[in-house]
Amino acid sequence: MLVDYIFQTPFRRQGNFSKFKKILQHANEIHKERRTSLELATLRNVLSLALIEDKIHLEQISDPIVVIGDGYGFMSSLLLSYLYHLKVKVVVVNLNQNLLIDAVFIKKSVPFSNICLVKNADDYHEALKDSEVNVICIQADNAHIISSGAIGIAINIASMQEMNPPIITEYFNFIRNSINQNTYFYCSNRIEKILPDGTIVNYFKYPWHSKDKFLVDELCPWHQYYYNYKQPPFYFPYDGLVQHRLVLMNKTSQN
Repeated sequence: MLVDYIFQTPFRRQGNFSKFKKILQHANEIHKERRTSLELATLRNVLSLALIEDKIHLEQISDPIVVIGDGYGFMSSLLLSYLYHLKVKVVVVNLNQNLLIDAVFIKKSVPFSNICLVKNADDYHEALKDSEVNVICIQADNAHIISSGAIGIAINIASMQEMNPPIITEYFNFIRNSINQNTYFYCSNRIEKILPDGTIVNYFKYPWHSKDKFLVDELCPWHQYYYNYKQPPFYFPYDGLVQHRLVLMNKTSQN
């Protein structure tokens, strides 16, 4: 919609990254496949991926990319489309129903995607070796499987803030304990959120390590406000600030 394009202008202006326009083109192609217009959530994924690309150059990463809690499979679809020439493997971890939704939208968005569901480490390793498979789906209850293989980069956007601290700790351990030497983690979540049961989740209390190397550590510029073109003054702040970090993880399993 034209009105969305107009109201997304302040966000597009934040895309001073070398590959932003190219990644945005892939995002538009994905929305054509979905028969929808480009959304603000999409634009945020584009900006995040463009930032990651500028900082670590994804073509240098040959290990699988793990997306935890993808929204309608969009980041996964964007990675598959943008990195098609690298034959990247994307691992999607989500709750059961959400994982099914992710798989449906990934297949719709990226027709060449070949998706499989794995439930144990043996199946996971077989899928990693299978050159025909480029999307591996893992139910959240089996998330520990990811640590049995290599992780080039893990990505989580706006879903760890919905988890209880012990679950967040588990995911950090799964990422740190992956078998390769260098694993990056991009994490963009609300600094503080109160869950329905009263639990307070604080971004800075996630199990970061003093030896983690922070390539980015700041308030996420494109995740502080949203727009509603039917309600003046049209742009509104979220209920809480959002921080993002791009980190080269300290591998505790290798210390």
